[in-house]
Amino acid sequence: MTAPTHQQARGWVILASEHLFGRHPEIREAQGIQGVMWLETAYASGWRPPGNGSNNMGAMQAGASWTGDRFSYVDTHPNADGSSTPYRVDFRKYTTPELGTEDVARLLTLGMPHVYEALRTGDFHLVSQRMHEARYYEGFGATVEERIDNHYKALSSAVNRIAGALGEDRGSADYAGDDDLGWFEKVRGLWIPLPDWRDDTMNDRDAVELTNDLEDASK
Repeated sequence: MTAPTHQQARGWVILASEHLFGRHPEIREAQGIQGVMWLETAYASGWRPPGNGSNNMGAMQAGASWTGDRFSYVDTHPNADGSSTPYRVDFRKYTTPELGTEDVARLLTLGMPHVYEALRTGDFHLVSQRMHEARYYEGFGATVEERIDNHYKALSSAVNRIAGALGEDRGSADYAGDDDLGWFEKVRGLWIPLPDWRDDTMNDRDAVELTNDLEDASK
């Protein structure tokens, strides 16, 4: 599945903000929310079946209170030795990308006020820290500090991509690396078949085999 453009995703973020707050988002809010959507799922294009077509932008899990459609997929839990244990859990499905985006935006703002406060400062390391504190993600790495830093690297890389595509200032997203694909593979086993997402040290077969290993281990 081809990923939507950063321009398309920004339009969804703007619509979500207008619906939730009656205004356009501030640039750092928009970059942060959109960055989470990109690093988590490449705007929902990174899911393999049965998650493809789910419009799940933020890897939003479907708990007991979720009444909409859902699908079962692999996620991972980090261990103290730096390894990760895969497990299977339900994720949400949405009928449109606009609804999937609004759910992420609602959670990161109204649902997590401390994250929202950090988003508005443009301090993306603080965003990663507070998202971890709020248990939006567990991440990967041996310690909490490593898990937050790994998330920041992925989020910063995602914001850099978005800002570059949209001609925006990048704020505090000063990490110059390209670790967002690493986040996909280490946390959720998703494979993004896009040239600018592909790690130079990993070929297509490696990526597919890693995903299949995670799927098999969770059964």
